[in-house]
Order: sequence, then structure tokens, then C-alpha cells
Amino acid sequence: MARALLAVFSNPGDLVSIDEFQDWYDNEHVPLRLNHLHSFLNGARYSAVHPSSDPCEPTWLAIYDIDDYSTFSKPEYTRLRANRSSRESDLVKRLAILDRRTLECLGDTGKSELTTSFEPSDTPGPSRGLITHTVAFDPQDNTKIKPSPNADDTAAWLNHVASFLQKNYPGWVRTRTFKVVDISVTKRGISDSEAVTASYFATHELVSEDDSLPSSKSLIESSCGEVPVRIGDFMQWKLYRAYPCIAQNNIVPHACVS
Repeated sequence: MARALLAVFSNPGDLVSIDEFQDWYDNEHVPLRLNHLHSFLNGARYSAVHPSSDPCEPTWLAIYDIDDYSTFSKPEYTRLRANRSSRESDLVKRLAILDRRTLECLGDTGKSELTTSFEPSDTPGPSRGLITHTVAFDPQDNTKIKPSPNADDTAAWLNHVASFLQKNYPGWVRTRTFKVVDISVTKRGISDSEAVTASYFATHELVSEDDSLPSSKSLIESSCGEVPVRIGDFMQWKLYRAYPCIAQNNIVPHACVS
């Protein structure tokens, strides 16, 4: 099975209040997935550490580990998007931006004993800090989807970056790389056909939101061997909430870690 990740970036903008946005996400959107689909292994939401004033820049991130990429084409999942409630349909049309990416896992340094990643727990607790960014193995790669580079290149990059972070930042716990298989961007409910992204995506989990990685951006942008690397959309996030789910068998009314 090819493990997958669903990453959804958003900004409520000025047409959706933060209270309405949070109530919809916490009490409708997330439960419909995590309370019913065993394929959703976990789920968490993060807010931007340094939010932009630009409404077209995301200020929120919802992220889910998926058991297999094929989940995205199965009826039990696709019907949730095809049969949205009137409330959800109306709200989505008012969001300043909704950027949904389905990702196939290419490399993973593995879970750490320091956190439970995106799973709720009291001890040691989920990863409270997160860094995300796109990865282009060709500096000219600014198109939507391109063929995969050599598998050895992606593995070498992952090992190079993870080794550096592990040695230099005690708060680092996990790095993963993904291929961007599909991306859908809407602004005020209108599809943005001009939206572009690099073909690859990376996540770096941190014990705390205070564990900044000041030199990691320049490190990641540097070449790994003979493979030129460029990153984009570099963002740092802090945990808002990690949710229980049926896959973890820990659903309790109103249970969450925030």
C-alpha cells in the first residue's frame, strides 16, 4: 500500500468569521471523516505562526494521514465531497482560499518517541510545531505535476536534510517527503486554474511550536549531491487541535488535544 497524506490549506477571509469557520471544521467537516472512515488514520489542524495579511495566503492547515492513496477514489470518501451539506457548500464558496492537495508518501524518517505525530495524547503529545514547503528537484520546476526524479535523488535529499536537523535541532522529530498527485485550489468558490505548485512536498514535525529552524530553509535549498533543490511556500505552523478518530478507537465526545 502507498501511504498518503491529505493537506488542506485555507484562509477564511473576511466573508467567514473565525467562529463560523472553527465550528464548521470542528463539528461537521472533521467528524464526517475521522469518526467514520477507518482509512483516515489521524487528523490535526494547525494555524500559521506568522499569518499573512494577504487573504489569498493560507492561515490554516488541516492534515490527515491516509492508509492508502486509493482511498481518495473510493465512494465512501468521494461522496463526502459530492454530497456536501448546504451549510458546507455555502461556507466553502465564501472562503478566501481553499487549497487541497493529495500526496503520496515517498520517504519517512519514522515516528519519534518524543511525539505522537498527528494523534491526540496526553503523553508525550502530538507534534505541536510543523513546517511545510514544496520541493523542486529542478530549479526550473514551477509547473503543476512533473514525472518523478530519480528515486535515489529523493532518498538522498531526505537523508541529507533529516541528518542535519537531527544533529542541530533537538526539537526536530520527523521529516517526510511526498509526491503531489493532485491539487485543487478555489478562491471564493471559483477554481483557480492558474495555481501552480512544485511536484513535491515535505513536512518537518517539531516537538514545540517554539522550535524554529532558522537555517533549515537555506539548507534545504542547497544542492544535495548533483541534484539542485529549490523550495517554496515555506511555512511554520503551531498545533490548534489533534482529533480522535475511529481508526485509533479513541473517539470520545468532545475529546481533543489543543
